[in-house]
Order: sequence, then C-alpha cells, then structure tokens
Amino acid sequence: MGDRDLPTAPATDPAAAVTVSDPGGARSTHLGAGFLTRGSALGRYIVLERLGKGGMGVVHSAYDPELDRKVAVKLLRPEASDKLTASEGRARLLREAQAMARLAHPNVIAVHDVGTFQDRVFVAMEFVDGPTLTQWCQAKPRSWREVLDVLMQAGRGLAAAHSAGLVHRDFKPDNVLLGRDGRVRVLDFGLARAAGALAPSEPSAEPAAEESGQSNPKTLSTPLTRTGAIMGTPAYMAPEQHLAQPADARTDQFSFCVALYEALYGERPFRAGSLHELATEILQGNVRPPPKDTRVPLWVRRAVLRGLRVKPEERYPTLEALLADLARDPGTRRRRVLGGALVVGLAGLAVFGTVRSRREQGLLCRGAERKLSGVWDDARKQTIHAAFLATGKPFAEDAFRAVAHGLDQYAAAWTAQHTEACESTRVRGEQSEELLDLRMQCLDARREEVRALVDLFSHGDAQLVQRAAQAVPSAPSLGECEHAEALRQVVRTPQDAGARTQVQTLRTRLAEGAALRRAGRYKDGRALAESTLAKARALHYAPLEAEALHLLAILETDGGDARTAETTLLRAVAAAEVGRHDLARARALVELVHVLGGPLARYDEAQRYVPLAEAALERAGGDELLRSKLLEYQTFVREGQGKFEQALDTQKRVLEIRERTLGPRHIDVAVALLNLGEEQRQLGRYEDAIGSYQRARAIWEPELGAQHPRVALALNNIGTATLQKGDFATAVPFFEQALAIREAALGPDHPDVSMTLNNLGTTLTELGEYERAAPLLERALAIKEKVMGPQHPSVAIALWARANLELLRGRPAQALPWAQRALAIREHGQAPDHPQLAESLIQMADIEVGLHAPAQAIPLAQRAIAMVEHREGGAIELAQGRFSLARALWDAGRDRAHAHELAAQARAAFLNAGGPQGKKAVAEVDAWTRSHRQ
Repeated sequence: MGDRDLPTAPATDPAAAVTVSDPGGARSTHLGAGFLTRGSALGRYIVLERLGKGGMGVVHSAYDPELDRKVAVKLLRPEASDKLTASEGRARLLREAQAMARLAHPNVIAVHDVGTFQDRVFVAMEFVDGPTLTQWCQAKPRSWREVLDVLMQAGRGLAAAHSAGLVHRDFKPDNVLLGRDGRVRVLDFGLARAAGALAPSEPSAEPAAEESGQSNPKTLSTPLTRTGAIMGTPAYMAPEQHLAQPADARTDQFSFCVALYEALYGERPFRAGSLHELATEILQGNVRPPPKDTRVPLWVRRAVLRGLRVKPEERYPTLEALLADLARDPGTRRRRVLGGALVVGLAGLAVFGTVRSRREQGLLCRGAERKLSGVWDDARKQTIHAAFLATGKPFAEDAFRAVAHGLDQYAAAWTAQHTEACESTRVRGEQSEELLDLRMQCLDARREEVRALVDLFSHGDAQLVQRAAQAVPSAPSLGECEHAEALRQVVRTPQDAGARTQVQTLRTRLAEGAALRRAGRYKDGRALAESTLAKARALHYAPLEAEALHLLAILETDGGDARTAETTLLRAVAAAEVGRHDLARARALVELVHVLGGPLARYDEAQRYVPLAEAALERAGGDELLRSKLLEYQTFVREGQGKFEQALDTQKRVLEIRERTLGPRHIDVAVALLNLGEEQRQLGRYEDAIGSYQRARAIWEPELGAQHPRVALALNNIGTATLQKGDFATAVPFFEQALAIREAALGPDHPDVSMTLNNLGTTLTELGEYERAAPLLERALAIKEKVMGPQHPSVAIALWARANLELLRGRPAQALPWAQRALAIREHGQAPDHPQLAESLIQMADIEVGLHAPAQAIPLAQRAIAMVEHREGGAIELAQGRFSLARALWDAGRDRAHAHELAAQARAAFLNAGGPQGKKAVAEVDAWTRSHRQ
C-alpha cells in the first residue's frame, strides 16, 4: 500500500471511483468511525497513520514488532453497513485476504495476515512506498511506452489471479501501486471471486465462520452480493457487470483496457454525464475517437479496442493473449527496415519491396501446429480418453482432463516457439541459419518426447493413469530451446549424413526412454537406455553419450539401484565434459546431489557437489526449473544433516521459483508445498505444515480429482501433522479418507496403504483404542515386510508403532521384541544421529525401565539425549529422553537430585509445546514427581 492518501474523485463525475481521500487536517480519534489513532494496537500491529479509505475499508500504516517491518493494515469501516450487513462486510474483506493470499506473484500485493479487531476484520499487507497509477499519471506527462510498461506489469499480476482461478471484478487505476523499486502491484481484491462462482445476483448466505470473522476455505465461493446489486466501479465496469450478468476473466480484461486507454490518452474511453449515460455508452460500445495530437500507435489502439468489445467472446480469449499482442511492437521490425532509407535515394520503393518480401517470407513460418498432427491432436485425445476410462479407476476421467489440459498448453507453447524461431531468422533476420537449425533440433526432440509419452498413454494401464498428470512435461521446459549460448555449446552433429541420421534416431529412442520413466516403467526404460548408450558409444558422439548416461542413471535410481546410479552419473559428467555439453553436465551433477543426499544418505558428500552443480547450471544458462530441483535436493540434504531451519529456507526458494515459473496452480507447485510442509512439521510448526498441505491438496484435488492418490498423500500428511500436535481425534478422519482413496486406487497391499494404516493405528493407540489399532498396525507391518523387505527403514516405523501400543497398554515385555527389531534396523541402515534412531533408543529405555532394568535404560537414554540436544526442532525428543533418563536414574538409585532436575527440564519443554499431547506429558511428569520425592 502507498504512503499517500488516495485521490479524491470529483463529486460531479458519475463514474468516479468509490475510493476517496483523507480530507486532510487532524486525524479522527473516534474508533467508531473506523479510524485509529497513532500508537493504537491492532492485533500485534502498532498503528502509525491513516493512509486513506475506500468503500469498504480504512487503510493505516502500521509496525509489526515481531518481524520488525512496516505493513499496511486495512480495517473494515462501519459506514459499509449502509450498503452491506456487518457479516457481508466481514466476509467480503475476508474474501479479499483469501484471494490475495492465494497469489504469490511479484505484481500482486502480498498479504501477510488476517484477523479481527472489535468485531471488525483487518488484513495486514505488504507496505508499498509509491503512488497509485492515477497519481503516477497525474504527476507529469508520460510517453505511451512508459504507460505500456507499467500496465503490462499490472496485467501480469491480474493474469496471475486468473491462473489461480480468481477474477478481480474491480480493476482500476487506484488499485494499482507503483513501488519506488519500479515494481507494479495490483491490490484490493475485495470483490474477487473464485472462478465458477461468479453469478452476481445470488442471495447472500454467509457461513457461521464468516459471522465470527474467521476465514474458511469456502469464503471465496460464497455469494455476497444482494439480488440485483452491482459491484465494482462504474467507469471501469464491463458491459456484463452493468447488466448484472456473470463475470469472468474477460470482465477483468475490459476493465484493464479502460484503465490502459485512460493512461494512454488522458481520458476515459466512454463519454458520460450521468451513470445512465455511461452504462448506455458502454453497452453500445461507443468508444470515443483518439485525441488529434496522440502519439499512441495504431497497433496499440487496435489491441485496446478489442479488449473493449461489448461481447466477452469477441475480446481476447485470455488476458495473456492481450498482453502478448501488446508486447509485439511491429515498430522494432520496421525501424530495422527503414534504417536503409537514409542511405539510398529510392527509399520508398526499397522499403516497400523489403516489407512485401518479408511478409511473404513470414508465410513460410506459419502452420507449425501441423507438425503436431499425429503427436497431439483430436484423434489422439479420443484414443487416450478411451484408454484411461478402460482402467476403471475412480480418478481416470480427472486424470485425462489434467493430461489433456497440460498437453494442450505444451502444444500451444511449442507451436508459438517454433513460429518465433522461424520468424527470427526468415522474417526479422535476428538470428543465423545455424542457430535456427539448433533451435529446431531442440524443438523436434521435445516433440518426440511428447509423441513417445502419448503413445504410452494410448495403451495406459492403472499405474500409468495414476502418474499421468505428473508425466506431462511443463511448457517452461521449452525454455532451453531458446537459449542460444547453450545450444551453440553442444558439439555439432557428425558431418557424415549416415551418422547424423543415427544420432537423430538415437535421440528419438532417448525420448521414448524418458517417456517410460515418466510412466513409471523403470525396467523397460533402463533396458532401452542401456542399448541406446551402447550405440552412442559406437558413434563416438560424446554429447549423446552424456544424455544416455543421465537418463540411465535416473532410471537406475528410480528402480532402487542408487549405488550403480552414482557411478553412472560420474560417467555422465565426464562424457558431458568431453562433449562440451554444459546442460547435460549440469543435469548429471544435480542428479548426483539427489542420489548422494537421498537414497544413499551421504549428506556431507552431497553438499560438496552442490557448488559444482550451481556453477554448471550458471554456465548452461541458469535453467530455473532445474535450479528448483537442485534446491529441493539441498532441502533433503540439510534435513538429513539435521539443519531444519536451513532446509525450510531452501524449500521456500523452491516454492517461489515454481510459482513464478509454472504458475501458482501447477501440480509441481503442490509438490513444493508438500515438501515445505514436511520441513515445517519437522520443526514442530504443525499449523504451518497443515496450511502447506492444505494448499497442496487445493491444487491437486481440482487438477487430478478427489480420488487421486496425490490427494490421499496430502490428506495423510495433514493427519500426521494433526496427530503430532496432539489433536488425535481430528487426525482420524484425515487418515480414514486417505486410506479409502489409497485402497481403491492402489490396491490393498500397496506401500502407501501401509503408511496410512500405520498412521491410523498410531492415532487410535494414542486415543486408547488398542483393540482397533492392533490389527491395523499388524497389517501395515505385513505389507511393508512383503513389499520392501524385512530390513527396510519403513518396517522399523511399523515395528516402533506396534511396540508403542504395548507400552501404552502397560505391557513392556510384549513391547520388547517389536522395539528390539526396530532399533536393530535403524542401527544398521540409518545415520548415527538420525532422529528416528533417537526415537527407538528412548522407546527401548522406557521398556527397560518398565522391565525394572534401569541400569540398561540409562545408557540408551543418555545416547538419545546426546543425539538430539543440539538438533533443530528436537525439543520434544529431548524432553522425552530427559524424562526417560530421570526415571531410570531414580529407579537405579543414582543421583536422584539430577533425576528431578531432568524431569523439571522435560516438564518445561512439554509445557512450552502446549496442545493435548503437551498437557498429557506435563501431567505424567507431575504425577511422577509427586510420587518420587527425595
């Protein structure tokens, strides 16, 4: 938010914005008027000054003492009750917070917090030091290029909202801020609605949570406008809004073009002396002619006029399409041609001939979409649709819809880049024929990857349908086909025509192998990669050998052979060096970090490869998606090293890159959110973790379907965090939902089913429902042993849970064999300071105390304490270890004063943890202390 009052609209202007300014002078001190005095407390925020007010709220600058930053806080004004009920006003402001919080984009104002103050809702937002678009335009004359640059940024923010499924419905110049940093932000999403819930005349029906000023996930889709009411600011409203008809993203496009028109020409596009006249002009499409002295080019006006058409279907299909047209400045090409006119006398004829020739050449670059015929077209869609439905899986229809949407987007991006590459050489003369050839080779390779994947989809089985949406490549992966320097660095194709043909054939085979890997058919893919590698060696073409080795290593890792994959990746790095294939080298080094820091658990060694991978990435052009992979693998490494705060910071960077590169609703963004939740959970920040898991679920559920295993994964993790914060009863239904989805989608003996069985059994154990829990835990253990082998770390988790059940039942002798097996597996297969090993040591110590063998319990508890006392996020494990040691020391008759000291330390940690689990542990410590006085 800006640090100036918002501008006052003239009282005679019937189309004036709802927003008005502070009339100046002394600030009101009457809280009932919605204004707060300097120094007032608003939640944790300290009010500094009033910035302005609008139709719904008053905006103050404030100080956040917890994070030491200045924020802007919007507080619902009581005057709004003249137009809305109190509950409607609260719900609308909550909806603004939800809408803006769902967007993570540099051109959208950031929402930090939402809360209530004296029964009024407030939203804490990013403080932006800068003017509104209105103020910026009024400050001094602006060139059309300056205006276009600013509005393009605002348009990108608005487009991000559309990608997130939101429609602003009140876009106008006063809702655009220009920061001193040069970045433009869109704000005030108070009228935003979730796409698909935009009928403006539905009756109001606020849920109880909204009545109390609390947010819930349905707030965005709750109808708030009274029947017949019109929302928005009239001058910028689209025809459908004036007619109280449903609004969509094209409605925002109209408002955007009104604002753009006004900024370009200094006047609004529709003349009006009254609100009725304004509506009439808008509904008739009577856009006023441009001023006589305008310098705005015709191609810009044409784009704006299309966005101002009365019928939504006649506007651009998306705001992105409008922005793309506004970004194509034909003057750049014309200036290059007209430059020659200064040299020769017959300039007119020369330019005419050149333009005509280039127009004709441009026709040669059309029709790129035909190259996708038989790769991705209507016939292929129908075949895949039938194949998916034939599996009978409950999520098959949703999986097809996600695949079709993803491949449609990819095909459109591929076609656009193919056309642009051709025009760059044949029409604009901006690149060489050599670079055009390299770009086309890259695009052809991507097309063959899609062809191979679609071939697999056409014969899809249940496993493939489950993985289908994740298998579709993302359009940003085409970016490397635009990177001229990286393309030039690859060793050229052999001069011999026969060898060139073989290279092309082998690259097609690698594309097929990549498709098999995406489909989860690791064994078939590995065999194909090995045969392709042998043929690449015979050709002595190092770049192709590096690519084949990289693919082979990934298939080896996915197939569970990480040790072999490590060697293969080192060979890939060497081949890439020989072939000067920087991108292949970067990919191999990134994957090496994954293998060492993931399945091989050699965390320090993995970390040593990170700088090499980063350097290779930079030399290869800095592919952002590949960078996000490296960062995600660093997250796992730092987690393995016990550096959970660093892991959390790293995963936040992963999320930022993917949201910026892929858009906030992409399924790979959900993966980043899920991993972010894991780091938050490891640090004991359970509410934050649940929020991250819920955001992942909110992406996966509409994209993949409510019955997809990925949705079950999110539900399972929500249940886990809920369990760990001690809310056992609430966790149960999450696990039950996840179990039902996984059993239906994956079958009764799948490892993921065993995971949820174990979690549900553990939760029921904590609730004291031992008879229900025991068979669930035993079934989980049987699946894990059958599928993963008796020594797998996941088996130890099930064994620990089974031992815990017997301990809580007061039967330490029955718990002992389960716990001993769990500890043995963890001692053998995990790092010496792994958190789960400490967990088993504490459990064994408790069992020994229960068996009246405190002397054996003492070293176990001491070892566990040494492992966790300096580990981030290990406060609860440390408290458990201390209490276990306290009981062992007392029963052994050793240093009972120290035993009481340890118990007191444990109690303080449990008390600080809070929640039902913390209270239960505090009560247990208190009971022990009372009965063991010195």
